[in-house]
Amino acid sequence: MDYTYLFDPLTEMPARVRVIDQHVREQYALQVAVDDHQLLLKTHRMMPAEIADLVDVAVMVYVADRLSIRQADMPCCIHSILPVRHPEVLGRSPVVERLQDVLFWYTGDHWSFEFTLRTVHGRSAEVQMCLPITDPVQPVKVALWSGGLDS
Repeated sequence: MDYTYLFDPLTEMPARVRVIDQHVREQYALQVAVDDHQLLLKTHRMMPAEIADLVDVAVMVYVADRLSIRQADMPCCIHSILPVRHPEVLGRSPVVERLQDVLFWYTGDHWSFEFTLRTVHGRSAEVQMCLPITDPVQPVKVALWSGGLDS
């Protein structure tokens, strides 16, 4: 492996990512946060755990790809460890192989993954609903909760 990325569970607050660079035999850490609140505002529903896992995988790939330095346009080997809600789904061989194939096609690098069980609560987009924001063009109907009997 040229690079190993060990992710803490991704949240709205900065989460630690430990990076092991095998070229120079150094380790360092950085922080990454996920702001998927806009998805909640657009759908007005809680984000399913499977979708939240895919968001986490996308963030993982983005971070690892951006931080991995290639030597003379040679492919590198990138290994990432990420806690997810459903490691039994993402860790299945066909899923991992497909993800590796797509990322090799896209980046030219060799990818490997370990998906571990996430043990912390989900982000707010997963655990709470959002009140819909009304369209200013459409009229809004308002009624008193009591039906006006207490006026």
